[in-house]
Amino acid sequence: MSFYSWLQHLRSVLGTNRSQRFQRERRMIRAARHRPNLEVLEDRCVPALYAITQLSTLGGYSSYGADLNQVGQVVGSSDTWDGFYHACLWDNGAIIDLGTLGGTSSWAEGVNDLGQVVGSSYLPGDESRHAFLVDPKEGSWFQDNDLDGRNDFMIDLGALDGSDYSWASDINNAGQVVGESFTADGFIRGFLWDAESGMADLGTPSGFFTSSANAINELGQAVVGAAYYADSVWHYGAFLWDAANGMVALGAGPGYTDSPATDIDDAGQVVGYQWEAPYGNSAAFLWTPDSPNGQAGSFNDLGVFPGGIDSRATAINNAGQVVGSGAASDGWGRAFLWDPVNGMVDLNNHLPSGSEVYLEVAQAINDDGAIVANGSNGWDYTDGYLLTPIHGITLTIADAPTVTEGNAGTRAAAFTVTLSEASNQDVTVTYVTADGTAQAGSDYAAVSNGTLTIPAGLTSGTITVLVNGDRLGELNETFFVNLSSPTNATIADDQGVGTIIDDEPRISISDVSKSEGRKGKTTLFTFTVKLSAAYDQAVTMSYRTVNGTATTSASDYIAKTGTLTFAPGETTKTVTIEVKGDSKKEANETFYLDLFGPSNALFTKSRGVGTILNDD
Repeated sequence: MSFYSWLQHLRSVLGTNRSQRFQRERRMIRAARHRPNLEVLEDRCVPALYAITQLSTLGGYSSYGADLNQVGQVVGSSDTWDGFYHACLWDNGAIIDLGTLGGTSSWAEGVNDLGQVVGSSYLPGDESRHAFLVDPKEGSWFQDNDLDGRNDFMIDLGALDGSDYSWASDINNAGQVVGESFTADGFIRGFLWDAESGMADLGTPSGFFTSSANAINELGQAVVGAAYYADSVWHYGAFLWDAANGMVALGAGPGYTDSPATDIDDAGQVVGYQWEAPYGNSAAFLWTPDSPNGQAGSFNDLGVFPGGIDSRATAINNAGQVVGSGAASDGWGRAFLWDPVNGMVDLNNHLPSGSEVYLEVAQAINDDGAIVANGSNGWDYTDGYLLTPIHGITLTIADAPTVTEGNAGTRAAAFTVTLSEASNQDVTVTYVTADGTAQAGSDYAAVSNGTLTIPAGLTSGTITVLVNGDRLGELNETFFVNLSSPTNATIADDQGVGTIIDDEPRISISDVSKSEGRKGKTTLFTFTVKLSAAYDQAVTMSYRTVNGTATTSASDYIAKTGTLTFAPGETTKTVTIEVKGDSKKEANETFYLDLFGPSNALFTKSRGVGTILNDD
């Protein structure tokens, strides 16, 4: 195996070759563990729904979320208008460009509760790439006082042995940074950096060639992935490192040989994924020490994605909730959440109804259960999302059953609003209507500031919107009811759709195909015009013939125009066109009979095709 091939293969497993173009790969990006207290937190049930917020971009097409802290700040990367990528921080929905170390692109990977951000950036010239630390000042993450194009708050952490490559993966609240770097021997080593000692080589376990430090907790314990080559197969192991014990091998669960580790919580629990070399499918694991922050423990196989073929854990919080990605039965990646109570669930099933977001991988989870995930929204670009759990009583509005508008008067469209459970207090919510293809005033009665009250002890209420009848033939139309400003509950689904079914009859016309006949003879082409249903008023329309390959100038047929009127109760009319025979040997020809200008109806087929079959 060439050095290049070896390096690419190693990076694909240990996570050191993060895509500069945000390819949809299952990166092992690690979530920072932030809370210093080490008590065991209570189990948290999977919430029924998550509120979902898309991470904005820096003018490009895609964003990528990598980590979040306890105050909900998210870090990751976004493409820019000029095609490069910059490390970003999203704070309360606002995107902050963290800039670079002077090169074209940068990527953020970890953030602590102080808002310190780590990742990597190209240096000027883009020949070298170094780990960085952004240390914000007074709520600001970017400053360029000397106008050199480099963020003054972005610190170059250097690289081991003065090499040209390093990558920072995680940072704890003490400012300890872990990652990986090339060394003088050309291999990759995990490192630990702090402000006092700088960058220290964590080395490799005995018999291993490489190492990569992936995450660090508040006690300074780090998880390290390492690799060795034997029997024509690369093997990957998980190791726990701390200053007192160095690297301690975690091994692998029963039936597995390889087990890269990706994250660690403050009690020393480790997550990652494992497989049996060389070709087995992977399964997420949770390793739990026998005592908090101990060096010996046991593996819990979290299994594969429900109904799928594999899974990979990327992060764990201090409540023992694990997130990652798995391959479903269709082969597509799905983001998952695992906890001891519910096991592994598909996060796509816990988004608000009507969401078009498709989550492929969950990257990080904080102790409040907020999740950073990446996926798509119907486009071929990667998008980052922040998922915020909705706890307590939630409100959901359903689409109204379809309403037939009628010819006059009004009919009611009923939207049912449902609580996730009964409340011991009255629940109120404000609602307004909004146009879709239906127009307020003419098609339905607008509501600008309605209030629905669901009394204590009940679980549902109804919002009624009046639909106006008319005699216009038109397409089916839609409008919306939007919820806002709830009391004693939160909104899980804020929009219901009302569909108005037009009940005026539909008009269609037949096609006719006949032989033209001999020269001097006339053949009658009779087109049938039908209404889909009888109507209580007259239905009128105009008609006219239109040349095709058959023309009136060539005396193929006689042009005709006129008006058809369906009296109340009638459903069928005919129009006859005279076709002139000839003795020419020619191809079959066509002309058209077009309907237009209907009253009290709508066309489903307004053009009849007349095909003149040559019989010479």
